[in-house]
Amino acid sequence: MSVFGAFLGNNAFQEEASSAEKSLRSRNPLLLHANERIELAFADRGGKSRDKSFLTSHRLLVQDVKGATGKRQNFKSLPYAAVEAFSIETAGSADGDIELKLFERGKAFPVKLEFSKKAVDVFAIQQFLNVKIVARHNFHGTADPDPTPLPPHGKNSNSFSGFMDYLGANAAALDPSAVETQLKTATPVLLADEHVELAFKHGRDCLVITSKRLLSIDVRGMTGKRIEFLTILWASISGFSVETAGSFLDGDCETTVFTRMLGLQKLTQDLRKSSTDIFAVQKAICNRVLGADAAPLPNINRLDGHADPTTSWLGRENARPLDAAEMNRALHAAPTPVLQGSERCELAFKGRRNVTVFTTKRLLVIDPKGWSGKRVEYLSIPWASVLAFEVETAGKTFDTDAELKVWTDMMFDPGDGTEDNPPTPYMSMLEVDFNKKLCDMTIVGRYLSSRCLQPAPGVPIAPSVLMASPPDGGLEGFISKLGHDQRAIDAGELDKKLHTSPRLLLDDENAVMAFQAGKDLTVFTTRRVFLIDFQTMSKTKVKYTSVPYSSICAFSAESAGGWDRDSQVYFHTRNLWDMRTFALDFRKGKAD
Repeated sequence: MSVFGAFLGNNAFQEEASSAEKSLRSRNPLLLHANERIELAFADRGGKSRDKSFLTSHRLLVQDVKGATGKRQNFKSLPYAAVEAFSIETAGSADGDIELKLFERGKAFPVKLEFSKKAVDVFAIQQFLNVKIVARHNFHGTADPDPTPLPPHGKNSNSFSGFMDYLGANAAALDPSAVETQLKTATPVLLADEHVELAFKHGRDCLVITSKRLLSIDVRGMTGKRIEFLTILWASISGFSVETAGSFLDGDCETTVFTRMLGLQKLTQDLRKSSTDIFAVQKAICNRVLGADAAPLPNINRLDGHADPTTSWLGRENARPLDAAEMNRALHAAPTPVLQGSERCELAFKGRRNVTVFTTKRLLVIDPKGWSGKRVEYLSIPWASVLAFEVETAGKTFDTDAELKVWTDMMFDPGDGTEDNPPTPYMSMLEVDFNKKLCDMTIVGRYLSSRCLQPAPGVPIAPSVLMASPPDGGLEGFISKLGHDQRAIDAGELDKKLHTSPRLLLDDENAVMAFQAGKDLTVFTTRRVFLIDFQTMSKTKVKYTSVPYSSICAFSAESAGGWDRDSQVYFHTRNLWDMRTFALDFRKGKAD
């Protein structure tokens, strides 16, 4: 592309980095750190523009010069540590520009830069970002040895299945070593010490699982010369699911990863069942996403030898407890193990068809689909992705189910803005109904407290955490002694009640501040904001909502005015659904 063409297309030319740094320091001496260096520099509009972009040793720095005089300048900084995914896109036959996209958490759209293909080496930018972003995200998980080998490409295929794969555009397995060689030579995208573990071809596109990233290769245009290489860091993945193939005409299985990025909320890939071991895919993702081993919680009643009780037809939608030891054996069984070798099933519950499993590393939901139930989705949510949770006990008479809500840092479905397709929580908030006669929700609540409020992974939990609670009554009696005006209450006395009847706090957790409004309580403990909301006059239906302090990213306090009686505290979390912001009201003169 000529300089004139690049000028019209606003495509950047590369500049000499040392000269660009010298010029920037002379004009803006406090902009760069003393030890910060510009390593790649670009000028827009074929090098003729005042606007520039710099890849420094610390960040992407974009300079936007405004006005006729150029005295007004905007400098946007994007630290490499804030980048969760990035992509490069080569130029096509008819166009002369290449693209770089950088995705950051909380932004709906990526930062996009365009360069002239004749003046900029796109793979040099890729390797630069590999070093600055990919190599810095060290993996701390525990991988299972010896990944399950895949069948040779094309095994068990025939002309009919090949035709169905063509219609469904399902991905076939590729030789990982051949793909790795290609991605280190002809298209140098990978790091030297990076290895391809699994690879799949979907039409002209590819999905590659490496030791350092999930790489999506999207071939575009008639000639296929325009190619996007999208890197998603393993640390950016909040959850994932694999779905087995169904019966006769359903010839594809599927894998989906969920991220924290609004502009790249999920990536789904159909896979050909004739050449893909979907559990090998699940295992490879587990090894990179689930992180370090966590110690099993002691003294859990795993219901060894427990038989699934017979319940009425109306009650079978609500989850009932299963033998967790037997479930653990089933999920480790060959040839299709679902859990990692070091992972343990601690609690398990079954509804009509769905099974909810709490393991040492994740919340696992097993969802059979279709009339035959052969197509099964395995949805995994690592404990690190859980931002808050709520257990709700059942009422006395007509209320047959207790409930659990779990809020995550994953996406919600925005819908299309119409009444027929409104926004839904999707992966941002999950709900499970429990049979009130068969499940002790205080045990579920203490289990989640132990997993989600831990100060560090693998820290042993006190043996008494998951023992059965004594009959309710202590907390109810304590509440009945209080008045109905919102006010600060004795945190020490409440702390004793919350450790006894029912035992809602962890043994090493204490109530620091407590407030009462009518029947409801707000408790600030050493580990969380704990909300106790009595739903009925009889105080049998109660919501216990826990928001760990680690999930709160901002807060504000607002004092009362001269004419209003309430002050407020607002909390902001990383959840994108209804736990994104929540407020607590306090009566003026009753709380500091």
